[in-house]
Amino acid sequence: QLGLSSSFYLAGAVLGAIVLGVLADRLGRRRIFFWTLISYLAATTATAVSTDLTSFTICRFLTGVGIGGEYAAVNSAIDEFIPARLRGRINLAVNGTFWIGIALGACASGLFLSDRLFPMAVGWRLAFVSGLPIGILVLLLRRSVPESPRWLLQHGRSADAVVVLRRMSKGSIADVSTE
Repeated sequence: QLGLSSSFYLAGAVLGAIVLGVLADRLGRRRIFFWTLISYLAATTATAVSTDLTSFTICRFLTGVGIGGEYAAVNSAIDEFIPARLRGRINLAVNGTFWIGIALGACASGLFLSDRLFPMAVGWRLAFVSGLPIGILVLLLRRSVPESPRWLLQHGRSADAVVVLRRMSKGSIADVSTE
């Protein structure tokens, strides 16, 4: 069962990276940033209330789709926003947070699954929703991320691209609305 649900999670991540990567090119990085995180949070939360292996596996697949889309959108945004001289370090820092999250999640799961605080039947469900507050915080922080100037230019929105570039050159990209 673990192998099955993990395989579906991985398949979802691959599909999410491919499909949502294409959609990020069509619909914009900013929009996909929001939808990938929202879908990840919703699927992870739904995992906590799954009732059987089928619903659990479907939720893990959908969680994978959100994660795969995150990778595609984040990495393309890094490539478009970050100067070449900093790109490798920023990429490592951003993608490295995934591994930090895994370590923190493993520690938290150890507490939730230890039977000291909660019965096992409740603890595993709480482990899945424990990341929800952090995800909501990240979602709120993403409001300050503007659309990619390259994407704006490619879609005939040069005035919006100029606004973003001006704000970026001043070091202030917050509150740039390019929707």
